[in-house]
Amino acid sequence: MTTPPDYPLPTELHAWGYHLVPWSRNPRLPAMKGYLQPESQQRLTGYLRMPSLDWAILPTDTVCLDLEMKKGLDGIRDLLDMGFDWREMTCPATKTKSCGLHLWFRQPEGAPLVGGERVRLAPGIECKAQTGTCHIPPSVGYTCLRPLRPKEELPMLPDTLAEKWRSVQTVRRETK
Repeated sequence: MTTPPDYPLPTELHAWGYHLVPWSRNPRLPAMKGYLQPESQQRLTGYLRMPSLDWAILPTDTVCLDLEMKKGLDGIRDLLDMGFDWREMTCPATKTKSCGLHLWFRQPEGAPLVGGERVRLAPGIECKAQTGTCHIPPSVGYTCLRPLRPKEELPMLPDTLAEKWRSVQTVRRETK
């Protein structure tokens, strides 16, 4: 499956308010310094015209469930074990290089969720919000299954997953 022609281009995602991060393909590093800072989004214009870049989103007011399928992890199975089948969810979905998935949601109401490498709902489900980037099509190896759309049109993260996320991020803070 390839990225459909109606998949939003980086320029459109930028216009919708997504925090974009341009990545060079070799070496695989952010192409722009200071990409974590909100003001970096004002410097994107030149990068948006470069076809040889990969793209990632830094989830700021969105959240991404990164279902990993590498190193013996099976995030898709982990999500099923929690009672959720990604195929029945209405969220945007991207197939990753390792055949995993990125599932996109709006931040739930209340205190914002914070994610990162050590915040996991299960061994194969990494939680990304406020930190960590998620690559998107047209990046090499990433395929659109259901396209991103304006942030206000994203479904809310299901309550049971949000509650679980809050509990694991709290445990992470207490064990630092």
